[in-house]
Amino acid sequence: MAKKEAKEASSESELVELCRKMRLMSERDTDATLPQVLKVMMVHSRGQPVGGSELSELSGINRITIIHHMKRLEGAGFVRREEGKYILRVRSAEDMILEFRKEMERNFVEMDEMAREFDEQFAQMEREFDSSTRVRALFVATSSKHPSASKPDGGNMARKGLQARVDDEQFKRRRRLP
Repeated sequence: MAKKEAKEASSESELVELCRKMRLMSERDTDATLPQVLKVMMVHSRGQPVGGSELSELSGINRITIIHHMKRLEGAGFVRREEGKYILRVRSAEDMILEFRKEMERNFVEMDEMAREFDEQFAQMEREFDSSTRVRALFVATSSKHPSASKPDGGNMARKGLQARVDDEQFKRRRRLP
């Protein structure tokens, strides 16, 4: 009898750990009630619709908590709601892991694409920054050496002319962007 209880306790703690690793449990679930609800669904309702009140009776967990957990499980794709009742979409813990893996693979494909797009945008921004920095450095170097720098206007006319060329060059570059 003690061996059976120890094995059940071990299974329950492993289920809790599995749910944590899959990020199914919220921080509010300090009593680990989501794994208990999942276990009740896997044992008592496999493929059969079950309501929140029924799950509450079977698990001893209040109905509001059950509904909260069902929404999390539904969001994760493990449960679907049909006519006010919940149906477990997976038949086993292994199926649950396979579904989780598929979802994670889809997410990673999307994240890879997003990362590529960010890298392209950042590279373009870096090229524009480098180019405008070089033009500004040229502008500063030229304006201080320019003969008009000793003129009464302090070389403002020359700087304005060079700035107009810089602005024009930046405008042309932006138009070339996709």
